[in-house]
Amino acid sequence: IESCEPGEVCSDGHWCRPEGEAEAGCDRTETVPTCPQCSDSVTFVCTSRTTFQKCNGIDIDEQVYNCPANKVCDMASGKFCIDMCGQVGALECNIPAPTT
Repeated sequence: IESCEPGEVCSDGHWCRPEGEAEAGCDRTETVPTCPQCSDSVTFVCTSRTTFQKCNGIDIDEQVYNCPANKVCDMASGKFCIDMCGQVGALECNIPAPTT
């Protein structure tokens, strides 16, 4: 879970802003977002906003795939990655991609 620095508040966009510049709109102590798990009904799962892994039943493949620039992982579309502008609704796995 990310947290804001002293003197900052978390705004509605889930970005830390200086106190007084934005009204607090989220609670950074809320639970960590969960991402979908493999199941017999899905062929891949989003593992971050911009990464995904393929599924073999309930097992997840070790290979992590990255979406191209300006694309996000989207299970609902049935495609691995779609244009950011085409995203409808909430991301299935709204966490940053792991850094290597």
